[in-house]
Amino acid sequence: MSSSSSYIISINLYCIIAISIEPSIFTDTMSWWWAGAIGAAKKKLDEDDAPPKYQSIALIVGVTGIVGNSLAEILPLSDTPGGPWKVYGLARRPRPQWNADHPIEYIQCDILDPVETLANLSGLEDVTHLFYVTWANRSTESENCEINAKMLKNVLDAVIPNSPNLQHISLQTGRKHYFGPFEMLAKVAHDPPFHEDLPRLDALNFYYDLEDVLLNSVEQKEEGLTWSIHRPGMIFGFSPYSMMNIIGSLCVYATICKHEGVPFKFPGTKKAWNCYSDASDADLIAEQHIWAAVEPHAKNEAFNISNGDVFKWKHFWKVLAEQFEVENGDFEEGGEKVSMVEMMKDKGEVWDEIVREKGLLVTKLEEVAQWWFVDVILGNQSMLDTMNKSKEHGFSDNIIRQEKRQQTAYKKSKKHEGQHGKKPTTNPNSKTQWPSKGTPFAERPNTKLPNTENHKGGKRLNRIMGVLLNLSPSHTFEHHITNLFNQHQLTPSRIAKNPQVPFPPNKLAI
Repeated sequence: MSSSSSYIISINLYCIIAISIEPSIFTDTMSWWWAGAIGAAKKKLDEDDAPPKYQSIALIVGVTGIVGNSLAEILPLSDTPGGPWKVYGLARRPRPQWNADHPIEYIQCDILDPVETLANLSGLEDVTHLFYVTWANRSTESENCEINAKMLKNVLDAVIPNSPNLQHISLQTGRKHYFGPFEMLAKVAHDPPFHEDLPRLDALNFYYDLEDVLLNSVEQKEEGLTWSIHRPGMIFGFSPYSMMNIIGSLCVYATICKHEGVPFKFPGTKKAWNCYSDASDADLIAEQHIWAAVEPHAKNEAFNISNGDVFKWKHFWKVLAEQFEVENGDFEEGGEKVSMVEMMKDKGEVWDEIVREKGLLVTKLEEVAQWWFVDVILGNQSMLDTMNKSKEHGFSDNIIRQEKRQQTAYKKSKKHEGQHGKKPTTNPNSKTQWPSKGTPFAERPNTKLPNTENHKGGKRLNRIMGVLLNLSPSHTFEHHITNLFNQHQLTPSRIAKNPQVPFPPNKLAI
């Protein structure tokens, strides 16, 4: 029985006794006692309903980005290390509808403006952990260096002097640390697999500027402020606002191909088609940010972060084509590389037509796809990194926590489905059947793992594709990445290497 219930029962018993005794005895005291008892009970109820006491206070800069969104989902969970967490989330644009259900305090701020940044962040005196997961893109790397360094400095200048309890700053950069900016791709790169101790390249790289700004700011602070740097590769995750969302862009491309009745051609090079690629799951990146923020052995270090398994685009392409019911164009031997920027430059009206026909939230093509990034990724051979340092420092993906999160996400997607009275359709042309729920991964046909090194990476529960159709106009076409693998522990990498293994039915609207 709760303590608040005991108060109420005590009050009721007192009333019963009072009624059975001479009323005059209590004439002078009853009103006083009643007021006191009710006041005590109300105080206890107010204490029970009081806001939770937070152990850590996070500020996510870039909360609507692909990793910022994952941080906003994971930090408030009850089992997140370092919690309970109170979370502030900062982004340049107004809060989007798909972000509204995250239990965060949203701050709209342009961090390129130092005055606006100081006004919005100097009052956050309770912040204990800063997660910086944003960036700006300009036409040249020298411009990237200037603007990104300025943005980070504006944030640190506003937060560090005004947040006396600040303990840790977590900065996200990326794998370009090892091979330079996109304009110099593969010209000055280190030899892969990349490890964290490789020296800087003799080239402009805004990641280097970000690290310098971070370290200089931390050095000026009194002892006790720590940092970590996180270097993901190609990120698979959810955010309509991400500037480098390869899967989201390919989904848009497939949808346009289907709408126009043309083959879903691979627009990249032969070396990209055939080489091994890897990915960094947005949730896994967020997990590493949080781990480094609270784990003493991870302080003041830089870490690579990737799933630990590999796939080939030539396998994955068939899966995408089947799921969107579009003719698989494959890679054309002898054909020239197709520029997605050129191919899609006049497709804005086509996308507008798709939005109208399917009742999607009104968006422009350039808002939901990044064709330049598709050209970069599919035009070059992938370069892999190593996760050895993370393992040596104690970081490993907690499958149990991940499964709990995915179950929650699945329940949310089913709730959303019920609210709108629509169910995704199943591809009638699929020739594959799912193994029964609970079948161990290693016992499924065509899923033999190549080695134990990849096994944990192979169990990553990546969320990579959005429900493009059958959404109400109140949601973006990418609202809630549908977790195609949440009950079957299959990654896109495993499916890409084993195209016989299908997607779960009734999970993708096409």
